[in-house]
Amino acid sequence: MKKWIIFFVFLSCINNLYSQTWERAFGYIPEKEEGAMTICKLSDGNFVASGYSEETNTWTARMLKISPYGDTLWSKSFSVPNSERAYIYASLSLNDGSFLVAGECKIITNNSGGLIPTGFVAKFNSNNNLQWIREYSANNVVSKIFEIIVANDGGFICIGNDYILKINNDGIYQWHKLNSGFGVKSIYSIKSFNNGYLSLANTFPNSTFYLLLTNNYGNQIWMKQIPTLGMLPAKFFPTQEKILIFGGFQDTGTHHQNFVLHTFDTSGNFIISKRVNVQREEISDGFYLQISPNRYLLSSITPLTAATHYCTLRLLDTNLNIIRYKELTTTAGFRGLYSAVMQDSNYLVTAGNISLHLGSGYEDFYVVKTDTNLNLLVSIGIKKLETETPDAYSLHQNYPNPFNPSTGIKFTLPEESFVKIEIFDITGRLTEKIVEKKMSAGTYEAVWNGADKPSGIYFCKMTAGRFMKTIRMVMVK
Repeated sequence: MKKWIIFFVFLSCINNLYSQTWERAFGYIPEKEEGAMTICKLSDGNFVASGYSEETNTWTARMLKISPYGDTLWSKSFSVPNSERAYIYASLSLNDGSFLVAGECKIITNNSGGLIPTGFVAKFNSNNNLQWIREYSANNVVSKIFEIIVANDGGFICIGNDYILKINNDGIYQWHKLNSGFGVKSIYSIKSFNNGYLSLANTFPNSTFYLLLTNNYGNQIWMKQIPTLGMLPAKFFPTQEKILIFGGFQDTGTHHQNFVLHTFDTSGNFIISKRVNVQREEISDGFYLQISPNRYLLSSITPLTAATHYCTLRLLDTNLNIIRYKELTTTAGFRGLYSAVMQDSNYLVTAGNISLHLGSGYEDFYVVKTDTNLNLLVSIGIKKLETETPDAYSLHQNYPNPFNPSTGIKFTLPEESFVKIEIFDITGRLTEKIVEKKMSAGTYEAVWNGADKPSGIYFCKMTAGRFMKTIRMVMVK
C-alpha cells in the first residue's frame, strides 16, 4: 500500500510539472506575417512579447501581454509618428511596472518621399498606456536599436548596428558614439560592467571579434581581440571572476554546427576556448540564456528544406557538455525562438515566430514556457483565432483528412473551461494529449503531428465541462 501511495504522489508531481509548461501560437492579422523578436518579464509577473505585424500597406510594431499560463491579456500595435514601418527588436522592464520597447522605423522625408531608417524607443507605463515615443533620425542615428539596458548614471543605453546611444529617462537624446570610432563595424551585445559598459564587437566582413570596454560616456577604455567565433552573433556573460563568451559557426564542408565558449578574465585577458560539434546542419539564429551560474540554454534552427525549419533548445554546462536538448519540430512552415527570459529559478519563457498553417507561409507569434530541464507538455502549437466569442462548444472535423502527417483540429469554447483533447489509436489506446488545461473562451486551432505514428485510423476526443465529442481521423503515409 505504501508503494502505491508513493507512486501516485510521484505521478501527481510529474503532472504538476508538465501542467506548468506550454507552447502557444498567436495570430492577429489573417494571412499576414507576424512574430516576436524579444520578450521581457514585467514586475507584475506577466510577460510582454514584442515584434512586428504586417498590415495592409505597412508594418507596425506589435506587443502581446501573456500570463504565466499562456493566456492573452492584451495585444497592441502602434506606429512611430511620421513613419511608415516599425519593428521591435528589444524590450526592457522596469521595477515600477513600466516597460520600454525599441527597434527600427522608416521615417518619411519631406523632399524625395523616400524613407530614412532610424532607431526608436517607446515607454509604456504600469497601466500599459504609451507614455512617450522617440525616434532619432535628427541625431543621425541611421539603423535599428536591437538592445537596451539601464544606464549606470541614469537613463538608458542602446546599441545599434553601428553605434552606442545614450538617452535620458524621458527618451531624450544625450549622445551616441559610432563604431567606426573604435575601429569596428558592428556591436552585438552590451552590459554594465566595472562602472562602464562591456560589449562584443567585430570588424565585419573580416570577422575579427573584440571585447570592448567603454566608460559611462562611451569613451574606450580597452579593446581585446577574441579568437574566431565565425560570422555569427555571440553573447557574453560577465561575472566577478571571469567573462564567458558564447558563439557558433558552421563547418565549411559539412555545414555542421559548432558551439564555442571562450573564457576571459575581468581585464579582458584570454584564458581558454572550448568547442562542441553537434554533427548536423544548424544555424545559430537564436538566443543564449543563463539558467544558473554553470548552465546556459542555447537555441538554434535546423533547416529541413528551403522553406521548412525547426528549432532546437540545448542545455549546456561551462565545459560545453550537452546536458539535455529539446526539438520543437514542424513538417509545415517553421519555428524559431529568438529571445528568452527567466520566470523564476525553475521556469523560463521564450518567444519567436511560427508557421502553423498547412499550405501557406504566413507567420504568427510563438511563445513557449518550459522548465530548466526542458520538460514541455506538448510538441504542437495551439493557435487562438481572433474571432467573436462562440455561442457553443464544438469540435470540428480535422483538416486535411486524410492527412500525412499533420492535420489541423479546430475547436470552440463559449466560456472559460477546463479542456482535454486526446488522440487514441484504432485499439482505443491513448497515444497523445494535445490539451489538458483551463482555457479562456474563444476559437482555437491545434496542429497534430503524427510523424512518429504509423498510418491508420485515429480518434480525437474533446472534453470540456459537460461537452464531449469524438471525431475520426485517417493518416495515410
